Amino acid sequence: MNMEIDKLKKEISNNRSKVEDKNDLNKDKCINFISQDHSIIYGIPCSGDSIFAEIEEILYKEYPELRETNNLFLFEGKEILRFKTVNENKIVSGKPILLVRPIDN
Repeated sequence: MNMEIDKLKKEISNNRSKVEDKNDLNKDKCINFISQDHSIIYGIPCSGDSIFAEIEEILYKEYPELRETNNLFLFEGKEILRFKTVNENKIVSGKPILLVRPIDN
């Protein structure tokens, strides 16, 4: 009985590793955010099929103060469309995305 339990535990552990490895394979890009003043430099792994707004949400979890402003994201001088995928926005892995925050009046 104990041998069967140990065998099942090992199978579960192996299956978890396979699922985690598969998830890592789907994350073939890294989105690198950098603010104008360089106070924020943060990379987020993702897939090319990830919606940019989902990646933006991960950034806001790390930097909640960014939720208080209407931010603009630029890649190679072009505005990123939040509800398109990384691939649709033609974002290249490893190149910086400029985070532009409004100037306080």
